[in-house]
Amino acid sequence: MSKSADKTYALCLNCASIFPSTREAKLVCMSCGFEIDRTFYEKLFEYSKTSVYYGYNYRKYYEKQIEDDGNIHTFASLSVPVTVACFLGMAALSGIIGNIATDIVKKAFKKIMANSEQLNKDIGQNNINITNDTDINIFIQYVKDYHTSEYNTSDEVKYHIVKEEVIDNLSDKLCPTIAQGKPSLEKIQKAVEEALKSSEKTDKLSVEDFREFWKRL
Repeated sequence: MSKSADKTYALCLNCASIFPSTREAKLVCMSCGFEIDRTFYEKLFEYSKTSVYYGYNYRKYYEKQIEDDGNIHTFASLSVPVTVACFLGMAALSGIIGNIATDIVKKAFKKIMANSEQLNKDIGQNNINITNDTDINIFIQYVKDYHTSEYNTSDEVKYHIVKEEVIDNLSDKLCPTIAQGKPSLEKIQKAVEEALKSSEKTDKLSVEDFREFWKRL
């Protein structure tokens, strides 16, 4: 099967199957027929992507430097999480926010990972390195730590994770403002305030949002 950068996939939040996504208002799983509102799905996916990006990817990146060298000395703009990692993040959040039993969440993890090889062949993304229960537990814990802002790691690692998120938000907010050409001080200040506000995580998801998850598992 040829790789396509334009092809996108969705995760069924009922049976954990992966299926080609459409632009319809509702996503419908091709395996079990489960329907979910696209707006909610995209909100969950984006929060998952952010959680994995800062809470897992950057944390692993900086913790490895501490482990290997005793300090953080290298900085990089990491690639955004691959689709499979975001799917795993959604599964993790179903347990963290939705209080779904850990054994069910792990079933979802393993089904997602079992389908990840074909997804990689289809859209050309590398799989993340999660191969056993220990890896799964670490992944879930790191996503949870990000969600709760209670990192069980060094102060140096915490500082750099927060710094990365703030810098990215500043860039997203300031660049369009500056591109307008000689923006006023008031506009710059407003952009900075919006960037800092967007760095503050708010709980936009509730237990109720996850009530139908993984029923087919």
